[in-house]
Amino acid sequence: MDTDMHQEDGDDVTETHASNRSSNDQEEQEILVKWQMPGEGNARTAKQLLQQLLAHLLISHPGQITLIDHKQREWMFNESENDDKFMADSESISVQVHPIKNKQNKVSRWVAITRMKSTSTISDWKDNDHFYSTVSAANTYMFPHPFPYDKWDTTTIGFLKQIHTVHYPKEIIHAHLYESITKQNKTPPAFQLIPQRITTQDKTASTKAYTVHCLKEDASSLIHLLTHGLFRDASNVSESWKKLDKGEKTKWKEDLPSAFYLWYLR
Repeated sequence: MDTDMHQEDGDDVTETHASNRSSNDQEEQEILVKWQMPGEGNARTAKQLLQQLLAHLLISHPGQITLIDHKQREWMFNESENDDKFMADSESISVQVHPIKNKQNKVSRWVAITRMKSTSTISDWKDNDHFYSTVSAANTYMFPHPFPYDKWDTTTIGFLKQIHTVHYPKEIIHAHLYESITKQNKTPPAFQLIPQRITTQDKTASTKAYTVHCLKEDASSLIHLLTHGLFRDASNVSESWKKLDKGEKTKWKEDLPSAFYLWYLR
């Protein structure tokens, strides 16, 4: 089965809704956000785009989000400030962008990691119509970044077969995968699941599946973990099933009735 991975509007890790929702009363947390921008232009234009998007984000959520830039300076927009002046000042936001190159050694996209403090989530941010339309027009995607701040070079090692994103919540799948992996390695590499559109090369079929992302330096290790133990191909599922105790079998039946395994993208 030859497949291509495509990101479509709304196919990143967050779901969007055409409504504005006020932030909840959760405790403020520091989160890392990965920005994926088009590969056009150079590092300078990519930085300018990111600075503009960050300014729009802060303006769209006055007093709710704090950006900590690369020079450890904090940025927050307050309702008493002037929008145009803040946009102009945003040119001083210190950011770093990194090129992702394709097999032809051409830049296919630019990525950046930013540190934010907020009581809300990326999904909440995108509920703001103005900010969401701005990000969409810039053909830019945002993801939570569960890896270190200085580790930006990630890769997709495959997707989970027979698990449709509509039927299985990401949190349940991730928790179950992690629990199963720790039976082999108590301190496995960090990974994240991102819902994306998977399409066959002949464009005759597609589905929305969870792709598995990790740091490039951890790819070989994670592939090994996800193809051994409980993670065997269909011909070995029955043997793995026999080794599960009654409680484990019940959990698999309730949470994941369809056996799943990794399908390589490369």
